[in-house]
Amino acid sequence: SPTAARTAQRLLVSTCVLYGFELSSIDISTAFLQGMNLSDMETITGEQRRACVKPPADIWEFLPQEEIDKAARKAQNSSWSDLIWNLLKPAYGLKDAPLLWIMNLCKFIKEMVIKYAGESLVWIESLFDESTFYLRNKANTLLAMMTVHVDDLALATFPEIRKQMSAQLDKRFGKTKLQQNKFQHTGRDYEQHSDGSVSTSLFTFIEAQKSEPIKDKLTAKLGKTGATSLRSVNGSLQYISSERPDAYGKISVSQESMNDIENQTWQTVANANLILEEIKVTNVTSKLWYPVFDKQPKSTGYNTDFKILVISDSAFKNLKSKHSQGGYAILLVRSEGADSVGGLCHVLEFNSRKSRRVVKSTWGAEMHALISALERAERIYYWLKEIWQGPSGIPGIDRVETMINTDSYIAVQACVDCKGLYDSITSPVVGSLTDMSMQLYLIALRETMRVGPLSELCWIETHDMLVDAQTKWMDDVLWKSFYRTSYWSPSEATCTRRRDKGQLERFTKTLVALTYSFLH
Repeated sequence: SPTAARTAQRLLVSTCVLYGFELSSIDISTAFLQGMNLSDMETITGEQRRACVKPPADIWEFLPQEEIDKAARKAQNSSWSDLIWNLLKPAYGLKDAPLLWIMNLCKFIKEMVIKYAGESLVWIESLFDESTFYLRNKANTLLAMMTVHVDDLALATFPEIRKQMSAQLDKRFGKTKLQQNKFQHTGRDYEQHSDGSVSTSLFTFIEAQKSEPIKDKLTAKLGKTGATSLRSVNGSLQYISSERPDAYGKISVSQESMNDIENQTWQTVANANLILEEIKVTNVTSKLWYPVFDKQPKSTGYNTDFKILVISDSAFKNLKSKHSQGGYAILLVRSEGADSVGGLCHVLEFNSRKSRRVVKSTWGAEMHALISALERAERIYYWLKEIWQGPSGIPGIDRVETMINTDSYIAVQACVDCKGLYDSITSPVVGSLTDMSMQLYLIALRETMRVGPLSELCWIETHDMLVDAQTKWMDDVLWKSFYRTSYWSPSEATCTRRRDKGQLERFTKTLVALTYSFLH
């Protein structure tokens, strides 16, 4: 069953703040029992899908007499209590249940009609996430955005539209649960503040976590019992990393101990416990904050007030396996001018992962981290265009081509702290490399710089690298500062931007850190 991606949920929060919407969560009860009928489904061979269940022996005493008599007639010479039931709808635990539910819900959403400002509006499914929907008027103005996660709907819109949504869902699926201002959605904590800004975190989940007890000497091997303990604490840490980029590097190192797990020692459990305790100590102050900007995106044309900022980094051979650890963050930035680098931000996506291939140098590790970041940023680039400026309305592949062939609508700026990589990409000529595969990657990056969507590449000092703590075991400073202000900018940056397709110009910018009177 499809569910909204984490990136979709972050885009919804950012959109909510940008457009001055109210954020809410709608929970539908007994969802799986309200899915499509099994008779409406077919198997891959074209046969009708059937599912049966043997009822508990004591169920008959709760049924009306006429149902018992009907079962007795069907049983004939057999015991009527041995009969199995043919299911009309998928029950909880049946693998069809989530899919049939989401199909029924999405069908209802697409057929729903919302009345607003004299217009009849319908929900439009996102090209990038089939569990994300938009509501736009005839003037192409965005009026609402919604994500679906099983039976939980996250909605960013105006009160009038939300009330209509709740009323129609109540009528179709029974009384729903509406949550606003401060609530949990998909296990995460959301809070919309009085100024319209939003904070997200895993505060409740983190507070509930407990360290695993150490049951042997730290030098003793885990065995099966200890392996269960390590899996448990690392599983919690892996989930926590989706909201705590400041701890991502330490968590990634701990995840390495999952290889050949029974031969690891209890020291690995102690290390994982230490990471968890450090996270809990800073739990109150470590929330992603989406501040209100003083500008709103344009529904047409080029957006000079915003930039998509991509920050990537890698730690060469940082892991025990000798692989490199790469990390990135993709931010929506309120631009402070054409030559600005960084600013007030919304976090759209971040990640940290082991390099997909073994590389021979820091240069190679940094390049692969940047490639991974730009692949994700390109998707967000077109996704944001869909949100801000609407889909083309052309179905199928033609719709994709229409979006890709349009002119740039926002600058995409990338920052790295590897001077050699920066020079290789921005140099007038391609240098000679002995590793041909690396040469191809470099050419691809240079092409992205000269054609798009990447429009600016900057080299910054390592002490300004926001995602440094996502790639190695270290005490983070920059992310913890970011949690308070949602502001990041390097002290100095050397940059190259694309003025026209194929033409580059270089500029150096010394930035003065701004002190904001508002702190989250």
